[in-house]
Amino acid sequence: MPTPLVSVTLGGIVRDLARLMNDEVGSGTADSGAAGTIVDAKFTDDDDSRLKGVWFLIFAGTANGRVGDVLSFTGTTATIEPTGTAIASTSQYLFTRAFHPDQYVRAVVMAQQLIGRSNLKERIDRSI
Repeated sequence: MPTPLVSVTLGGIVRDLARLMNDEVGSGTADSGAAGTIVDAKFTDDDDSRLKGVWFLIFAGTANGRVGDVLSFTGTTATIEPTGTAIASTSQYLFTRAFHPDQYVRAVVMAQQLIGRSNLKERIDRSI
């Protein structure tokens, strides 16, 4: 049985939806980063072939709303583009392969519009 959606932010619902679609390549909270990198120690078992070419979404914290591509991966660092606001230890990220994060955001917003002014609509934080 699928895990129920428990998030109340748009970014959290997008992450949960990617998980339900078996499209989540990775997610978590960055240890640090910069304008063009995401650093997380839990990447130590990953390699360039698994993470290169996936999309990323920063869905909470510093750089909230950034979306782009993972260009390469080395050790604990994913090199991303486009560059922008520096990633920090408060940045929560999602990596997907099959669907671009914007497609998930559009799907959630469309579902919300179909539902109308329900309890779901009132509880979603649309900050991304």
